[in-house]
Amino acid sequence: PIIDGLVLRSAQRRSGRGGEWLGAVQERALTEFCGVKDVVPHYALGPPPSAGASGGGSSRRRTVKYGPGHALRKTTFHQVAMADYMYEMLTGLHVNLQPWRQDLTVPFVGYEGDSKKRKRGGGDGDGDGGDGSGSDDGDGPSDDDEVMEEDNVEAGEEEVEGTSYTLPDGTRVDLAMSKPGKDLCRLPELLYTDEVPFETLDQQNALSTFQSGQSIAQSTLSSLPVHRLAHASLTAVGDGDARKELCGDILLTGGASLFPNMEARLSYEMSNTAPSAYKCKVVASRNTVERRYAPWIGGSILTSLGSFQQLWLSRA
Repeated sequence: PIIDGLVLRSAQRRSGRGGEWLGAVQERALTEFCGVKDVVPHYALGPPPSAGASGGGSSRRRTVKYGPGHALRKTTFHQVAMADYMYEMLTGLHVNLQPWRQDLTVPFVGYEGDSKKRKRGGGDGDGDGGDGSGSDDGDGPSDDDEVMEEDNVEAGEEEVEGTSYTLPDGTRVDLAMSKPGKDLCRLPELLYTDEVPFETLDQQNALSTFQSGQSIAQSTLSSLPVHRLAHASLTAVGDGDARKELCGDILLTGGASLFPNMEARLSYEMSNTAPSAYKCKVVASRNTVERRYAPWIGGSILTSLGSFQQLWLSRA
């Protein structure tokens, strides 16, 4: 929090959940619950098939140049390429965030038993594309269902927009009938849930890159949901008038703030979390480029000021 240009360091809080974290959850969900054997980034694929290629099913798939065992797949370059593609998928039109929480289930939580069953038996056909109610909760599509989905599309059936997502190698992921596919569309919900998939909150904190030299960067890292994190930061401000002022001026920036309805959802959650005497107001730029790169834009403006240049440290 900032008041009159002064940063309140004691009230700083950093979130352990962000765009890269959501991307890691998405990648793991694709391989464990959506029947995708290998998520291949763009660089590891051959050129797309030519327009004059035969209409067979294999012509719709791209050749993988660098398989899972290739040395390049173990480099930092590959990790960056995967992070870029996961961000590309997260910002697709199929991903949406509701202005308020309509579905009380947590995406990809409760699937562990089904994942182990598929690994043992190769899929028993439990994922029948039900409504996600009753005993169908947590069931994912079998490998046979995924193959049928690909065969139907490759056979020439028209794909309804929003019902599937095509990976770079041509693999199609069902988004309409299977519960894991529907959860892929609800990934931003994980920014507001108390429970997270795949790992405990303590494990998530342990994966932080700030493991050595635990200064403010480590001590302020948290895996709380976004609205609870903001509430914890406001609670750490000792002055009541300052808290009320800060609550009415919550600035939303960063790449993860670009999800649809993110501003309305944070305002809704903060109104339910903060005391009734406080009026919460979330401010967000309507310019998506400005909202995503606001920290860099602000830093460039600050460093270009003549008064700031006098504060630089230089060699004697």
